[in-house]
Amino acid sequence: MDATANKQLVGIVIIVICCLGVMPRLSYGGSLDYRHEYKHHTEQHNNRLKLSYSTSAFYYGGFVKFATEKNPDGSQDAFGRIKAPEAMLDVGTKHKINEQWYFRPGIRAGGGKGFHATDLQARLGFNPQGVPLKTYARYRRSIKNYHQSDKKSTVKNKLTLSLIYSHGANKLLLKTNVIRAETKPIYHNKKTDYDYSLGYSRDIQQWQLYMEVAEVSAHSKTATRQARTRVGVKYNFDK
Repeated sequence: MDATANKQLVGIVIIVICCLGVMPRLSYGGSLDYRHEYKHHTEQHNNRLKLSYSTSAFYYGGFVKFATEKNPDGSQDAFGRIKAPEAMLDVGTKHKINEQWYFRPGIRAGGGKGFHATDLQARLGFNPQGVPLKTYARYRRSIKNYHQSDKKSTVKNKLTLSLIYSHGANKLLLKTNVIRAETKPIYHNKKTDYDYSLGYSRDIQQWQLYMEVAEVSAHSKTATRQARTRVGVKYNFDK
């Protein structure tokens, strides 16, 4: 592991632990979520640790992503030589329109080695009464600025549609994303990409175990698609 990356990761974990100690007393609802991701064609791994909590009017938290250094063939090991992690803070407000509709605008900001990023986002949710179904549409505009003067900033727009069906302790997730880049091609030499995923989760008291399978693009210059799997565990403080 790179020494600088190691110090960054340790510092972020310490902050997360400190927040964890005060969260149950301060928050209306909170959770700690760890997720591992694997892209099968490019053989790349990624990890995410997310801490979040909310009140009746606000939500806030943050997450850190960390992956290993790429091997000569472009693949990554699940754990090992961790490269510089990325971290972002996530804040926003919650607005109840009526018993079924809600609106959540917010902003994410952070960065990593050699860049900083800002995401502006807004979610419109619909939870029909009498039906164990939750849905939402989210728009996110991501701007990534590099610290190297010869490297141009990138801008992406993402529209997400999500449906979650609950049956007791079990939940099924169907989600799709459409991404439109403004600065450079992101899939098959074009500026438009997409993905869709199917997920399953189960609540066990305060814990939630989940997995997700998706089809995503593999390269910006080819039409190659690949499977992406995610598995994770979440601990909910408010249950």
